[in-house]
Amino acid sequence: MSEQGQSSLVGLKQYPRVYSIDARTQRALDAVATAPLGLVIGISILDVAGLVYKALAPSALAAMGFFAGICALMGYQHTHRRVILYEDGIEVSGWFSSRKLKRSEILGYRHKGLSARQARGGNFYILVPADKSARVLRLPSFLHTDKDFLSWMEGIPKTED
Repeated sequence: MSEQGQSSLVGLKQYPRVYSIDARTQRALDAVATAPLGLVIGISILDVAGLVYKALAPSALAAMGFFAGICALMGYQHTHRRVILYEDGIEVSGWFSSRKLKRSEILGYRHKGLSARQARGGNFYILVPADKSARVLRLPSFLHTDKDFLSWMEGIPKTED
């Protein structure tokens, strides 16, 4: 390809673009989600070793482990969502669900959270669909974005609560 052809491709925005939570934040949030499960496993090991003052019933330990596992799974599912940006739409994709809105279906957006300086990236966008009966589309907090994402969002008007 000629130099002129390559230089004209540099300015193009490639779609689809995939955004997710940065890896460091994702690991930290996964650790928080895993902590209750680790606590239950630790208590179970101490109970089996006979080092617990008042031993719990095996059924109680199993129930605690089950609910801690469900909580960990829900936490993992939340941190492993991806935002896929298309030229004419946006999609939020997770392990168990996926939802897409075309740009023409978006009425506006709300920005939730503290200022970027205070929240250290904890802000998130809520896209409001034009159809009042449809649910809003919440983008993940701590989403690692770039200037292309922000310029795409500039085309959507900001709405009030």
